[in-house]
Amino acid sequence: MKQMTEESGSLNQKLANFLLIYRKTPQATTIESPAMLLMKRLPRSKIDFITPDLLKKVTEKQDSQKKVLTKTPSQKHFQPRRHCGYIEEVVTRSN
Repeated sequence: MKQMTEESGSLNQKLANFLLIYRKTPQATTIESPAMLLMKRLPRSKIDFITPDLLKKVTEKQDSQKKVLTKTPSQKHFQPRRHCGYIEEVVTRSN
């Protein structure tokens, strides 16, 4: 509260900032923030807009990998070749 006197802005802005910080801070007894206990979510602050969303980035990367890996394997047919007088057909499967 002493720091609020040194900050610039109106009393309402200072109070709103203080309450936001208080509501986001986990409490020692519950190990949860008051906002999480009351609303089941954390309020977003200015720093949340600056930092990248790591969970979203990881999820997108996993989805792109899943699409590549779950494609049905395609068969590639090559032209028959002669080897020691008989013809063999080579068929490979890419996974």
